Amino acid sequence: MHLQIEEQFDRIALEYDVQRAYLVPCLEDFYGIARTLLDLDKSDPNILDMGAGTGLLTQYIYEKYPEGKYTLIDLSQEMLKVAKERFSLVNDVVYCMGDYCHYDYIEYYDAVISALSIHHLSDEGKQAAYNKAYERLTCGGIFINADQVLGNDEDTEALNRKHWLRLIEASPLSHEEKQMAYNRMALDQMTTLQANMEMIRNSGFRHVEVYYKYYNFAVIRGVK
Repeated sequence: MHLQIEEQFDRIALEYDVQRAYLVPCLEDFYGIARTLLDLDKSDPNILDMGAGTGLLTQYIYEKYPEGKYTLIDLSQEMLKVAKERFSLVNDVVYCMGDYCHYDYIEYYDAVISALSIHHLSDEGKQAAYNKAYERLTCGGIFINADQVLGNDEDTEALNRKHWLRLIEASPLSHEEKQMAYNRMALDQMTTLQANMEMIRNSGFRHVEVYYKYYNFAVIRGVK
């Protein structure tokens, strides 16, 4: 599964951010609320972005903490190339290619963030990701997951999917771009918001809460 995900995202790395404005209809709220929720008591935090892709979430956080130090990890080398170009004038950014659930990190972080990545994992993989985030955080550190979640029942999920497909079909994306998005969607392994929150609590996080939800898109925050 990891190889399939890597191949899919390698193929669309250069177009990913342009497409994301259509693929994530609530993009500004989604990323903006994640940034707002990262309320740290220092101006130069050490932040890990799990499944960083092109670094879009890190960009939102960087605008708030320009003195911070950032580590971006992702399976896709091509996505990380785009991230490196994005932050070419920023010194304190480290790039790691690998599986963020099992990577041998050498540092601890004030915050661990993730966007649109963990839903690609099995439930076992999700729990491993949440466990790793908890393990690498300093005491009082913040975890934020901005991700896709499954509807609570078949009818709710059908409504969520219908709404998203309607927006994609009405977008200016080409037929090929839409088809590639549908192919990537077939690799999704979403689970419900409640199940994600329970897994995050099981990792040891406190104050676990959802602060934003729009159909399948949700932003969850927890504290170590």
